[in-house]
Amino acid sequence: MRTTLTLDDDVVAHLRRIQAESGGSWKSVVNDVIRAGVVAREEERRTTEPRPHPTRPVRLGRPIPGDISNVHQALSLAEGDVPG
Repeated sequence: MRTTLTLDDDVVAHLRRIQAESGGSWKSVVNDVIRAGVVAREEERRTTEPRPHPTRPVRLGRPIPGDISNVHQALSLAEGDVPG
């Protein structure tokens, strides 16, 4: 794809240095650097996204008061009142 792009001076300097070191064409250097940046960004996104944390069910046993439909009884047990 052909497109027009405006590059900052510091970016051009880096790209020109890479081009001089590699001996590659301007087009290939720009494409290689952009491609590497895209891949690095995707990898960073993958490693920083929260991953689902599986949980295991745990059997807690029977509730202490047994039937908690009687709120008064459940609160009395929780507060340590002895049924009298």
